[in-house]
Amino acid sequence: MIWPAKVLAVLSLAACTMQDENHRHEALMDSIERSVVLPKGSQPLSAYGRSYAFAGQDRVIGSYSIPVNSPTGPCTVVIPGNSSRACSAEEDEPIEQTAAGTRRWFDDADDVPKLLWAGCDQVNVVYEISSQRVLETLCEANR
Repeated sequence: MIWPAKVLAVLSLAACTMQDENHRHEALMDSIERSVVLPKGSQPLSAYGRSYAFAGQDRVIGSYSIPVNSPTGPCTVVIPGNSSRACSAEEDEPIEQTAAGTRRWFDDADDVPKLLWAGCDQVNVVYEISSQRVLETLCEANR
């Protein structure tokens, strides 16, 4: 019966590792949110859904978004020249959002929800871990 004991030990180690990683993520988000200064025209931090991920060895990106309501009715894409077309199935999918006043950690920076050309309804943050400094904070339209 040594085999079940080894499995239990491996599972316990994995659970501790995940707990340590979650604690590190929480500590990084706390550090960023204590030091971030939002750009002029932004809302209070609590109005944003805040999403984070590692972006390399020494960087964390943050994406702060004011949640948007999904439009009701059919989706339409406006085409230059005063015409339009129905949205494709992909364009009509709901936008993944982080709820206002909450925060989430993503395993991959590409998965962090982003709004394009949203002005200060979308604030992008770059944080350097080694210096514990926010390097950049910009409204989306300022990129």
